[in-house]
Amino acid sequence: HGFAAYYTEDGVMAINGKVAKGRDGIQAFYDNYSTMSPGEALPGKLHVMLNNLRIVIDGDEAVVDLVWTEVNSDTVKLAPRIVEQGTDHTTMKKVDGRWLMTERIIINSGGLPDAYDESFKKIK
Repeated sequence: HGFAAYYTEDGVMAINGKVAKGRDGIQAFYDNYSTMSPGEALPGKLHVMLNNLRIVIDGDEAVVDLVWTEVNSDTVKLAPRIVEQGTDHTTMKKVDGRWLMTERIIINSGGLPDAYDESFKKIK
């Protein structure tokens, strides 16, 4: 299954102002993501680090906030370099015993891919 399985049926995902709604829309976004992010075109190994994680649970609902950083290691000899960084604000709810995302908002704070230039202007 794809990433959309981790969202509720009516889930919403917004990345730098581009919005996808519902599981089908979210999966289509993920299916085309490599054309919008530099990660696929980078040589070597790309790692995504998640930090400053804060999770607040209130019954069957939760809010998750974190900072993400993409770090690329071009070769084993070169020092790693930061490619992108930003924040993730996600609301979740428990559905049939599983935590699913209802809304996910991801915003770059550095290394914004060109594909988001227009949509990013709308959120600032």
